[in-house]
Amino acid sequence: MTEAPAAEDLARIDAFISAFNEGDVDRCLSLSSPELTVKTAREWPGGGSYSGERDVRAFLEQFLDPWERIRYEHEAPEAICGRVVERARWVGSGRTSGIESSVDFYAVWSLSDGLIARLDVFALREEARAFARSGAA
Repeated sequence: MTEAPAAEDLARIDAFISAFNEGDVDRCLSLSSPELTVKTAREWPGGGSYSGERDVRAFLEQFLDPWERIRYEHEAPEAICGRVVERARWVGSGRTSGIESSVDFYAVWSLSDGLIARLDVFALREEARAFARSGAA
């Protein structure tokens, strides 16, 4: 079942994205559970699963490093089984090449006790929705 996400969940997600877009990994982590898990789409080069503050910090810093500018854009959030599913896009330019690029994907945000607990990334909307419905941890 889909519905509008809770305003406080959207505010927390927006704060995390704002911190990411500013390159502020410390602030991203301060908005997250210490057990935060980030799983990237299996289609992404170097994709994988990262758990805990140390692993997620290393992933975010490594992800941000090759970009002169990278921005996370998102739209059309929906709540599915207590998670927020949204269409998203990375837009950026390479630090060395200056080449502009973008990647579209779908994100599933899971919150617990007002903190970001999990971020799962999928190439397809139906994969993201199925994951949200699954209740998988």
